[in-house]
Amino acid sequence: DFESALFSLVDLSLVTTAGQDDIVFEIEPAALALVDPARFLNDPELSVVVELWLSHVVALAYSVGFCPDDLDRLLILDNVVTRRNLEFALAWCVGHDRFADAIAISRESRYYYYVRGLWSSTPDMSMIRANVARQIGDFSEELGALVYRSNIAAKQHNPSVVAELRDRINE
Repeated sequence: DFESALFSLVDLSLVTTAGQDDIVFEIEPAALALVDPARFLNDPELSVVVELWLSHVVALAYSVGFCPDDLDRLLILDNVVTRRNLEFALAWCVGHDRFADAIAISRESRYYYYVRGLWSSTPDMSMIRANVARQIGDFSEELGALVYRSNIAAKQHNPSVVAELRDRINE
């Protein structure tokens, strides 16, 4: 079964576990180099697993959310593997027309990137959110993302980006 297969991967040091009650499985970076996650995620026979993975990532993003009164929640994404998984899921959602999930992941993880100072990281969560919102015609969501990104650009003293964003807002 699926669970014993996961524990077999743990035994082979390809996957690690964390947690006592709710065990979290994380693929080791060396093992990730051997796997093509895009091929795995596009296999129709694994669609149930993909849906479980995606719902886990969306829930993870919501568990971080906007948390100025509980900064310990940011620790969730301090784990590099977890953060890469979230970023991969975001890119996968955009590439597979899962726009609501893409918006949720980018919106609910933006505070993490803001506080941790990862403003110039790839991917740019705010612009992904804005672009996806534009694709589905959600002006309110697009405006919120553009204003948020403008705020960061202004704090970075980057007037050219602020001007570009202002022009897009005025379109």
